[in-house]
Amino acid sequence: MRKGKISVIANAEIYNFKALKEKYGFTHETASDCEIFLHLYEKFGHPDNFIHELDGVFAFVLHDAEKNLTYVGRDPIGVRPIFMGQDVEGNYGFASEAKALVGLCENDTIKPFMPGHLWSSETETAYKWYNPTLNLEETDISTYDEATALKTTAELVYKSTVKRMMSDRPVGTFLSGGLDSSVVAAFIKKYQRENGMNTNLNTFSIGLEGSPDLAYADIVAKHIDSSHHHVEVHADDCLNALEDVVYATETFDVTTIRASTPMYLLSKYIRNNSDDVVIYSGEGADEVT
Repeated sequence: MRKGKISVIANAEIYNFKALKEKYGFTHETASDCEIFLHLYEKFGHPDNFIHELDGVFAFVLHDAEKNLTYVGRDPIGVRPIFMGQDVEGNYGFASEAKALVGLCENDTIKPFMPGHLWSSETETAYKWYNPTLNLEETDISTYDEATALKTTAELVYKSTVKRMMSDRPVGTFLSGGLDSSVVAAFIKKYQRENGMNTNLNTFSIGLEGSPDLAYADIVAKHIDSSHHHVEVHADDCLNALEDVVYATETFDVTTIRASTPMYLLSKYIRNNSDDVVIYSGEGADEVT
């Protein structure tokens, strides 16, 4: 995407881009939320001056041809992937997958770009822009009320789910029957009902024959009245997919591969059997905490 001599390549979803447009009076030429990067840079001159205002997930490479400067940034916890490397002449390369840099950059220089960091071609260094603070000394546990805490948590999770409902493409959601994915699916249905949306919600689960996940997912799907897709696989299906999963995830980590294999197979099923292109998930809650 380009605006004058400023261009940006971004893998991002900026939830508050409309609010930022209104706040600063920007006029967008497209409906893309990523266009906001161009306007913010043009106004503030350096990503460090606006990156804290972005509410979303992102990995971006922004180039200012007039100043011959390049900036690279990543969201606070690294939801969107980005890798960097250098070739034999010291030139930098950036890509969403490490494999894209193989053959272009020296292998021993290819590494993940750290979450919550910014990089500038002017200094050729990355620094941490995201520095959250938590003052536990100000927490008064004597006022803790479980009912209030549960209500507040539910409200925050609902708001978090709703602000991601910005897609203009068909939406579905993974549903394992566990707490995380069940809450997300239920909140999507709640949002649809409260806003008079007649859109049917497709939910998808996967497991071996007799898997408790499949049984629990069926219960949740019936409770929230979703159109549920129950996919059974065999051990051989998982074993046959291992090579593709390792290639896609770019890791040999046992836990990651074990979790990614059924997700990979389910994603293939969704692609081949539905029109849904935006899939919500409860993934990440356990990892962050």
